[in-house]
Parts: sequence; structure tokens; C-alpha cells
Amino acid sequence: MAIVYTLGRGLYVNMTNRCTCNCTFCLRNKTDHIGSAGRLLWDA
Repeated sequence: MAIVYTLGRGLYVNMTNRCTCNCTFCLRNKTDHIGSAGRLLWDA
């Protein structure tokens, strides 16, 4: 589980994994990783 990951020159913190995954811009529908996080932490 990646809690902190980098993307470009930014540093991001994943505070929680609780969401409905229904946003039109949700990355969960397009990829299983982002930046240095490798696999994102959901199995939903």
C-alpha cells in the first residue's frame, strides 16, 4: 500500500482508500497505478 508517492515534481499523500469509485475522473477506472506508487491500494 502506497501512503506517499511522487508524480512528476509533486509529492502526494493517500489519506484514505474509502470512496465510491463513481467520479468521472477517477483513476481507478483507467489504471492500477500512478507515479511511483506502483499498484494502487484498492481491490474494489
